[in-house]
Amino acid sequence: MLTNTMKPIAAALLMLAFSTTSWARFAEGSAAYERGGFATALQEWQSLAEQGIASAQFNLGLVYDNGEGVAKDDVEAVKWYRRACIAMG
Repeated sequence: MLTNTMKPIAAALLMLAFSTTSWARFAEGSAAYERGGFATALQEWQSLAEQGIASAQFNLGLVYDNGEGVAKDDVEAVKWYRRACIAMG
C-alpha cells in the first residue's frame, strides 16, 4: 500500500512512463472503475495492456481476478499479472 508521501512520487513515475494519450486513457479507465463502470474500464485498459503497459495489464488482472464486469477467470487474471511482471522487467 502506498503511503500519502509515496502517492505523488508513484503518480509522477506513471506519468513519465505513459504518453499523454495513453495516460489519459488509463486515467479514464481508472475513473470508470472507481464509479463501477467496469465495462468502460476494461475497454480502456485492454488496448493499453495489449501495447505492453504494465499498469493496465495489472489492472486487467484485477478485473478478471475479482470478476468485475466480466466472468471471474483465474487463468485470464494470472495471464495479465504475468504480463505485467514481464513488462516491468
